[in-house]
Amino acid sequence: MWAAYRLHAMLRFIKKHYQLLFGITGALFGLLGALLGLLGYLDARYLTRRAKILETSQLLAEALDLMGGAQGTTSLSIPYPESVKDVQNLEEARRRLERALTIDSESSVGHHLEGVYLHAMGKHDEAERAYRHSLSLEEDAEVYSSLGALLLEKRRTGEAVEYLEKALVVDPLSAAAHFNLGLACRARGELQKAENYFGKSAQIEPFDARIFTELGSTREEQGDFQGAELAYRRSVALETEDAEVLVRLGRVLLINGRTDEAMVVLRKAVSVESVPAGAYYNLGNALRRKGLGVEAKEAFRRGDELIDTNFLFAAPAASRRDG
Repeated sequence: MWAAYRLHAMLRFIKKHYQLLFGITGALFGLLGALLGLLGYLDARYLTRRAKILETSQLLAEALDLMGGAQGTTSLSIPYPESVKDVQNLEEARRRLERALTIDSESSVGHHLEGVYLHAMGKHDEAERAYRHSLSLEEDAEVYSSLGALLLEKRRTGEAVEYLEKALVVDPLSAAAHFNLGLACRARGELQKAENYFGKSAQIEPFDARIFTELGSTREEQGDFQGAELAYRRSVALETEDAEVLVRLGRVLLINGRTDEAMVVLRKAVSVESVPAGAYYNLGNALRRKGLGVEAKEAFRRGDELIDTNFLFAAPAASRRDG
């Protein structure tokens, strides 16, 4: 009986207020439709943004590969500008960078790679602007390191050290920052500090031949020829066709009194492409020590020819026809 009364009362209320109820229901459905539309719009925006990010990432990866990202690198595969040599590849890299930055003009990685490209092209002022723009978008140890390396080339050593130290604040394990700080310290004549930075860089990035080459060079400058030999041997093990490193190794072997080993290394140096003159001068010294005067004279002649025609390597004074 009570239930029947409640049902009757509810029906009377609906009959009396049906227009209001229908209005509220319609408003709720309208609100639900608007929410669904907004969700669809946001989803479309998200998908579009995601597609742009994926396209930009692909273009930047291709540009990095074209610029030689797998060669002469430390940390995050950012190429040293001098490792970027193929002009056609550089042009293709430039096109991809332009497309990537057209799609996403606020890509910090894009502006970093733009700086690397400009650095490789010798456009140092433009490269500096690109690096600084990248840093204005996002702090990154590798960008600080790239900017520091560029400032070193521009002989602004104090500024370079400032940015390289910032790189280590952001990432204490940045091999590139340690490496470039080693170069900066050596430029200042602080050889022990330079050796320490190169050593730390080598610990972080043990498969980069250039780090060991510079470590060996720094030890050689300090008169630590045995330590230099170890570093050069590691570099040669990683990059066997680098004639300049072979020459350096041959030179310290000569200094260490290991003439036979030096001859083996130096003969290999003169057999590779782009032979430096220092290879022939040091080989000549080794041959003369072994009493092979005619062969030594021929090696010196070949070295002189290279100096005259295509100066590729400045042989140290002690290496050229020493007495």
